Amino acid sequence: MIDVSHKWNSSFKPLILGFIAAVILTIFSYLASSMLLIATLAVIECVVLLVTFLGLGLEAKPRWNLLAFFFMLAVTIILIGGSVWIMNHLNYNMMPMDMQMHKQMKGSL
Repeated sequence: MIDVSHKWNSSFKPLILGFIAAVILTIFSYLASSMLLIATLAVIECVVLLVTFLGLGLEAKPRWNLLAFFFMLAVTIILIGGSVWIMNHLNYNMMPMDMQMHKQMKGSL
């Protein structure tokens, strides 16, 4: 955790600042009413946590950390996208037959 080559990382200051920033961003996201604002605050909080707690991008050659990060991001997108896709299809397949017919007729017009 203590790295001599990075001056700002040799204390607990970035950890405390990261924790305070994460708490503030979480509180703002609970108070927000817009989904776009909530998503933006979530992305900002992810970047803050990645930089302050995981130290992503602080080393001289962050290739492996970035590779692991992008792999994790791809797996997360696949899991969330697949879950939404499955729930959408389950919603369609669990509809009563008359609603399915109405939806198909409406789509063909």
